[in-house]
Amino acid sequence: MPYLIIMNKFKAAEKYYRHRGKSSKDKRNEQVQDFSDVFDVHDLINNTIANQRRLRCTDAVKNLDRSMFVILEPKDAQVIEIDGVDGLKVLRNAMPIATQVEWAFRAVREYSKLRYNNMTNLANDPAVTKTLWEQAWKEDKFSNSRTAWKAFHSLRWANIGAHYDWTAREYVDDPEIPQVPEELLQLTREVFALTGMAECKMVESGIINFYPSGTYMGGHLDNAEEDMVNPIVSLSLGTQCIYLQGGLTRDITPTPLWLRSGDIVLMGGNARRCFHGVPLVTSTIPDSFIKHTQELKMRFDQDEVEAFQERQFRGKLPLSTVKLNAQLEAMLVCINGNGLPWDAGLLLTTNKHIQYLNRTCRKKDKPTDILSFPNYKITLPGVLPDVQNEEERYLGDMFISIPYVQSFCKHNDTTLDERMPILLAHGLCHLLGYDHEVDKEYQVMQEKENELLAMYRTHLAVEYQ
Repeated sequence: MPYLIIMNKFKAAEKYYRHRGKSSKDKRNEQVQDFSDVFDVHDLINNTIANQRRLRCTDAVKNLDRSMFVILEPKDAQVIEIDGVDGLKVLRNAMPIATQVEWAFRAVREYSKLRYNNMTNLANDPAVTKTLWEQAWKEDKFSNSRTAWKAFHSLRWANIGAHYDWTAREYVDDPEIPQVPEELLQLTREVFALTGMAECKMVESGIINFYPSGTYMGGHLDNAEEDMVNPIVSLSLGTQCIYLQGGLTRDITPTPLWLRSGDIVLMGGNARRCFHGVPLVTSTIPDSFIKHTQELKMRFDQDEVEAFQERQFRGKLPLSTVKLNAQLEAMLVCINGNGLPWDAGLLLTTNKHIQYLNRTCRKKDKPTDILSFPNYKITLPGVLPDVQNEEERYLGDMFISIPYVQSFCKHNDTTLDERMPILLAHGLCHLLGYDHEVDKEYQVMQEKENELLAMYRTHLAVEYQ
């Protein structure tokens, strides 16, 4: 029997924007969505004409006592409002990038331990996540199971301050619940001061949400509090997302806007009583966020920071893998010449993994920039074996540790874009049988590397030059 599905306007918008890209397991979501109607509060001129007419941008409140700001930087802070969306404000350019990274890291390593979260709720055990992050980042990342790591990825929210039991519809009377920490109280004071809302009440409860790329937060209404006037303050850290600000009912079409790391949303006035949600968390993250994350290694355990990177970036790399692949293919053309085509593999990895390879394969227990594993034992460097079968014309594999190369670039005044082709040429020469154990070998190998670096650009597409 035919039937009709009636979808409210908020749900329809969620479904439209809930696009996960080509990595999605749901093949229906692989089409490229049109996001031109999404408000961009960081690039006002590139909004549609209709959206530009509704955007209002003003400087944050000035003439404030600068000594009161210990978290935010008021100098470039601006407040964005959208006509027709009463009570919604977005505070941008207020939190320095280094502070964003510090707070995101703290959320993972400290706030994940809070006694009330989605995992302790299910397990009925307030201690279930107390050591989960430490177990996760110390776990062998090359293990097939990675039980603790997978468990940590199940964490979606953690309550801080007063905890509301949604089943009983009341706040929990638990003397062991810690108060909202001073740093969050201070952040709220500074946000209220910059947005002209200093008279608002101070925060008593909060939620830290852990939503990696490819996930979403369903539309909802925060109506548990008796006070439905005092604004909700929401800070975004890490990857970019689409936020939906709806109306008093789900039958009102919501307003979509991009939120980037460091954006602070205030839902006051009418917006405080409206539906809202996040239908799309992307993998887009600022390069500056990645750079400052690397700097955490100077103060924290390297393995812990790399685990944070793995969780935060979900495969996001500080360079274009498409360009890297094009460079490798261009060098292979130079090697192949007019003969039969050869191929090689390139794997980008971490310091921990490459140190493992270096220790087990070369008896050197330390990380390095690149390791090459030839598929053939070539006795005469540069002379390829006579292999007719196309599938067997494979030179071997190269492993490059991105964190190691980033550190090298930082201390040698160069960039990944400049360094990576040099490493590719070096690695390929090893696959071709060249070595540098003695000075004479080093000179011959250096000449071959320079030859590859001089030739490969002629086979490189213009967009990758």
